[in-house]
Amino acid sequence: MTAQASPLLPQIRTLLLENNFFLGEQSALQSLHQAIKQGDSSAELAQIICSDDALCDYLKQIYSVIKLPAITHQCQSQTMTQMIEALGEQLTYRYALAFYLQRNLTFLGEPYARLSKGYWALTQSITQEALESANRSLDPQLCANRLHSLCQFVFLGPLLTLAAASLLQSQSQLTISMGMLKQVIEQQQFELSLLALKQLKVDGDLQFELAIAYERMPTQVKITPGLLLRPILKRRGLL
Repeated sequence: MTAQASPLLPQIRTLLLENNFFLGEQSALQSLHQAIKQGDSSAELAQIICSDDALCDYLKQIYSVIKLPAITHQCQSQTMTQMIEALGEQLTYRYALAFYLQRNLTFLGEPYARLSKGYWALTQSITQEALESANRSLDPQLCANRLHSLCQFVFLGPLLTLAAASLLQSQSQLTISMGMLKQVIEQQQFELSLLALKQLKVDGDLQFELAIAYERMPTQVKITPGLLLRPILKRRGLL
């Protein structure tokens, strides 16, 4: 990393340790995390999710994409309860976090908003390719739901780097060149992703699978979400 780009990295790391910087005051997410931690029922988790109509709609959309069992209830709270039971608490929280990250990162200044949208579009493209690969594998040990949720965080580091750069530039009138950002993202994307995941208290399984996908963790298991994602990232020149 050049001397010009090096001072940017510690400033980004500092911001990644402040959840409010990229999540804002998301009471629903905070309440959901606390409810899961204290072992609340699926019905109680559903009430929290239903307090945010946009989050509720997003989870319904995700549910239809990953093709879990059909919902039999018509009442929204009962529908969400059934979705949570099918997804599991862990994946429900992952998707809620992905939703708020995506929503907040669309309000960046330019050119960061445009670059952020590009990363989200690439995320969806990789997700689709990964699910198609999972369907072809027909391996009963592979959980497509976990693969899908893993894909939502594959560019967490670059996305939050863009958010941090946008904030730093607006606060200090600092000019951050695209070359500086490119260096930080290319050399630190996994490390910054892992730092953010730990700070957000996301489950260890997601951190582990992301490490496998980025070739940072050996595994003796023949098929995992991370192993299936790895060749896709390689083909796209992202490793």
